[in-house]
Amino acid sequence: MVYLAFILLITLFTTHIATDARSIKQGVVDRLINDPKNVDDSRSVALANYRHRIEQSSKLKALRWALQNKYKAPEYCEACDILVSVPGSPKLTALHLSDIHVDFGYQPGSQAECFQPVCCRFGQPLPSQTGAGFWGDYRGCDLPYWTAEAIVQYIAAVEKDIDFVYFTGDLPPHNVWNQSRADQIYTINTINQLLVNTFPNKTFYSAVGNHEAGITII
Repeated sequence: MVYLAFILLITLFTTHIATDARSIKQGVVDRLINDPKNVDDSRSVALANYRHRIEQSSKLKALRWALQNKYKAPEYCEACDILVSVPGSPKLTALHLSDIHVDFGYQPGSQAECFQPVCCRFGQPLPSQTGAGFWGDYRGCDLPYWTAEAIVQYIAAVEKDIDFVYFTGDLPPHNVWNQSRADQIYTINTINQLLVNTFPNKTFYSAVGNHEAGITII
């Protein structure tokens, strides 16, 4: 039953993406093109949304042609470059890290199915269950530190052309019922140091996630 539900979810998501990629409302594009200097918050959101749709669309070339045909190149060039990148234009490679949720209390072989918000931290598994895996576990557990370390080190080894790191937080584990300010600071400092040591010459653009707070419900 769970398997069927998962397949249904993936099918619906895929169908939505395929449909959404072709649903480009001309009104928003018109406003961005006719008044490109006056971009408010709502238009910025729309711009990001429609750029994603355009880039994911299988009809990208047809869409580019239609827009350039309607809006003459000199007047349209600036907005065109924003909406659809010009072939051959410079590109940047970004590494986006988010929601790592490192659990420093992770215990391999411990109980991976429990009644807490996060497992793999204590107790012995039932005879019918297997214990938490060494590198991590999919059953309600967060990530061991050594796995996070191995992942970022592997990325640094194989991806040599990263221009910057986009780092959007949510570092602490989900044991929100017993976290302290000292716990949060330790997690933030430890993971930040790991990233700085692993990517010593990269620029970081960081954001704080909701789990970094001392009280995670804020």
